[in-house]
Amino acid sequence: MSYIKAMLLGVIFSSSEGLLLDGRAQLNIINKLLDVSETDFLNIYVFSCIGFMLASAFATQYEFVRLIRGFKCLFNDNKKDRAYKGFFISVLMSVVIGIILTIAVLFFVNPVFDNSLFYGLGLLINTFVLFIICIINKGNIKYENLNIKRGFLIGLCIGISAVPGVSLILMCMALLLIFDTDNEIAYRYSLIVNFFVLICMIINIYAGLNIKFVINIQNIICLIISFITGFFIIAIGLRVIKSKFKFLLPIYTLITGIALVLLN
Repeated sequence: MSYIKAMLLGVIFSSSEGLLLDGRAQLNIINKLLDVSETDFLNIYVFSCIGFMLASAFATQYEFVRLIRGFKCLFNDNKKDRAYKGFFISVLMSVVIGIILTIAVLFFVNPVFDNSLFYGLGLLINTFVLFIICIINKGNIKYENLNIKRGFLIGLCIGISAVPGVSLILMCMALLLIFDTDNEIAYRYSLIVNFFVLICMIINIYAGLNIKFVINIQNIICLIISFITGFFIIAIGLRVIKSKFKFLLPIYTLITGIALVLLN
């Protein structure tokens, strides 16, 4: 694989994930044009994930501190620590339920739906949810109001996002906004959940698919580009979800989704 292809795939994945699109689907679409081998593509996908995960961790340092504090307070009944404990349990429930359903969907659904038609239909689902997000007004609920029940429901939405073309961050964020959560908090929470689900996806690729882990210059370049792109795109995403330009995202997914369905 050339350096240009590695850089291009890194940019596409992180920009898609950060702007509430399905990075995996976008990579698959572009890969059909670039004709990259399956092993090279999966390694590029993994290094793109790692780059975006690092960017997400950098952007959500405050939330990770809350997670650590919540874990430490797990067996503590101090009233002051209940908010941190609730946040930790909520994220844990979202990730656990989300991973279980994601593995189930990947095992039963992807072998059948891994084609342009269903990528297009997935993007159209993405479009519908994006329009809902654009319409919903900014909520007021903060981290203190997140609990195990909401974490469970978010986990169910994450399972739906395993369908090709549907964004995990988008589905997670949409449900949080329905709960009247603050826009920025919903986005940051979704980035954290996505971080842990991507770790499990990477483990599944190398353990379940028996793909050889390859470290080369192209993959390292992809990781670096993915991190840099993710860092700036997340910053842009935090601004976009609060501005009138957020309506550009569903318009893009609508056009792309229709095109993929028609071209199948």
